[in-house]
Amino acid sequence: MAAVELRVDLSTLIDAVISGDNTRIISSARSLLEQERNADVLLGRIGMLATKGDPEGHVSITIAAAAMLARFLRARPAPLDTEVPPQTRSLPLFARALITAAPAVRNGQNATYEKPQPLFPSAFLDENKSVNEVLNQAIQQNDALLTERILLGLYGTGADYRTLQVRTYEAISTTFANGGHALIDAVRGFQLLDAVEWGEYVPTLLHWLAPHLPIQPNKPEAAWIEPVRGFIADPKHSIASIRTRLSAPKMQTHYHCSRSSLAMQRPLRSVRASMTL
Repeated sequence: MAAVELRVDLSTLIDAVISGDNTRIISSARSLLEQERNADVLLGRIGMLATKGDPEGHVSITIAAAAMLARFLRARPAPLDTEVPPQTRSLPLFARALITAAPAVRNGQNATYEKPQPLFPSAFLDENKSVNEVLNQAIQQNDALLTERILLGLYGTGADYRTLQVRTYEAISTTFANGGHALIDAVRGFQLLDAVEWGEYVPTLLHWLAPHLPIQPNKPEAAWIEPVRGFIADPKHSIASIRTRLSAPKMQTHYHCSRSSLAMQRPLRSVRASMTL
């Protein structure tokens, strides 16, 4: 299971990846898979190392995609004419992803990360603002540091992974800068965290993700985003009615049921009375 792969010694594999020796990478990868280690979790760990040396983000999201494919291959039924273990079937994908990750892992091996001061939700109470409002403002103003501090603050409160995901997605749901890369990076970044079961890796991933979320001047939004925003802001296109409760309260429903029952009982009483007479 994932908890096992999180404790597996990857030093030999990481050395091979950093050296860029494809033969050693394939050999180390095969050895791990033959021990029935799951490639998706191992790729998650390699991906977290890659984020430290991948400011553009392309390598990291590629590793995340490979991890999800490896998970799919493990769950997919094997062909009837093969006895290859499900872990070993992912060797070509695993090895190719490791080779792709090599430059980023190499660049990030000596990278240092100075964690900024988290900004907890309680700091917004005096301003009467929500986390969503402040996070959206940071993204609109291209403030990557503030974005990271807010997300770290949420993480520091003990909020679970779903809260981090929802807050991030909501903050970028009305933006489409840089061809939608913010959405892609958010989805793939959280998939990497999912592969390694979140935990201690969260600050590292948020440090990588935060600069990709804000709208950058040199990577403006698409021209069609403003008409979309205008459409959403128009009250006549509101979907608030979908959230309106249409069913009657339970007590009222029970009341109507009891009235109906009484109405049905009255004819029965009349029939019984006539039979008695």
